[in-house]
Amino acid sequence: MILIDAQGLKASRPNRPLFDNISLTLSDGDRIGVVGLNGCGKSTLLRILSGDYSPDSGVVRYGRGARIGMLAQQPVLPKGSVRDAVGELREQDLGEGHRQQPAGQFLPEGALRRGQGGERLNGTH
Repeated sequence: MILIDAQGLKASRPNRPLFDNISLTLSDGDRIGVVGLNGCGKSTLLRILSGDYSPDSGVVRYGRGARIGMLAQQPVLPKGSVRDAVGELREQDLGEGHRQQPAGQFLPEGALRRGQGGERLNGTH
């Protein structure tokens, strides 16, 4: 099942292009890595895919029932595992119709532990 289909994405900052014409399709069970130099647009791309940002051009489509979860790049978390901390966020109401869900519901047992960072983008519930 297709979760995210993005075509022709472009993003820039004042006087500085980040990326142009990125297309990708993520299906259930896919795992991706986004690698690049600082400031090249990795976080921007993930925020566009999550719906937090709009691309300068291009389109992002979501599969039926797909929900996106992101964990901030440098989250402020209580003691314990990331799973425990994100589980606490799950209980908070994000508002009806909001596409984002806490990432913890998508993590397999033991996937991330306290001290491991980065953003996590993953599948459906």
